[in-house]
Amino acid sequence: MTPVPGFASDSSYGSESLTYPSRCSSNVIPRSCRWSWFSRNHSFASVMTAVRRGDICVVRSFGRVDPRSDTGRNTEVGATATVAMASDNVLVDRTDGRVDITLNRPEKSNAMTGGMYVRLGEIFEELADEDVSVVTIRGTGGNFSAGVDMSDVPEWAEMNPLDVRDLLEPVHEALRTIEAFDGPVVAALEGHVLGGGLELAVACDIRIADTTAQFGLPESTMGLAMDLGGAQKLPGMIGEGMTKYLIMTGEPIDADRAHEVGLVEELHEPGAFDDAVDDLAATLASKPAYIHGLAKRQVHSVRPPNLDESMSQAIHHAIAAYQEPETQRRVAEFFE
Repeated sequence: MTPVPGFASDSSYGSESLTYPSRCSSNVIPRSCRWSWFSRNHSFASVMTAVRRGDICVVRSFGRVDPRSDTGRNTEVGATATVAMASDNVLVDRTDGRVDITLNRPEKSNAMTGGMYVRLGEIFEELADEDVSVVTIRGTGGNFSAGVDMSDVPEWAEMNPLDVRDLLEPVHEALRTIEAFDGPVVAALEGHVLGGGLELAVACDIRIADTTAQFGLPESTMGLAMDLGGAQKLPGMIGEGMTKYLIMTGEPIDADRAHEVGLVEELHEPGAFDDAVDDLAATLASKPAYIHGLAKRQVHSVRPPNLDESMSQAIHHAIAAYQEPETQRRVAEFFE
């Protein structure tokens, strides 16, 4: 395996072993650091429910977070885990087999916390056991999502890299859970569709937008690396060139351009958008439910075989990028 920039291979962890730079406070990522539910022996919902008590909680297989703790302190490894109340920020409405999920942080342009991503994953695990014909995901306040909430990112510089990894891995698993859901998942996109918000939309099956939507991956502006799958999945949708343009320039594109390059399947004027979402949902719901699951498995079967490995490397790239002083300077300026 080609070593990830800034990291060195280590045979004790097989082909995926990576050693963090010497300026980091930790060395090799051990096997025991992997999430216990990362193996498919445990369902995502069952493990998260066991530690969440209605919230979300980050936990390692070799350490434990007390769900009663306000700080989410992992007392066995001394790591600070993110414990977030996500239920109020991710709303669910069920009507006759249709499920509408709403990102509900309008004051933050629906910026996503780790808890919101994991809550979404848990919702889709629950829906897998229900009679669901179609799922839509949209945002409140005229925006889909402005991306990942940046408020915790400055703390990464002071965190053990393993703990940063522990914050990102459950988000990856949540997005995989959405993609693996048998029913059709529609992203209804308005306003900001940026960063981690765009990567959430990419995890959905079909994207429908109104003409106010703006699409972008602004992470490079702050020296941050892509970490939620956009770099891995977008080339198959819009080509390598357009993917590199979005990532490397950090500049947004408008809805017309997004529709032109294949990032959006349907585009509508704002006044007709809600009806268009309803019409698309009704069309999907009218088909036999099993057909959607078969179609998704067929389409996903032609994805690159190293997609999961590449997604795992994205986490290491994100950690490596944040160790750069220039990245830390740019992030600090963002909050000034």
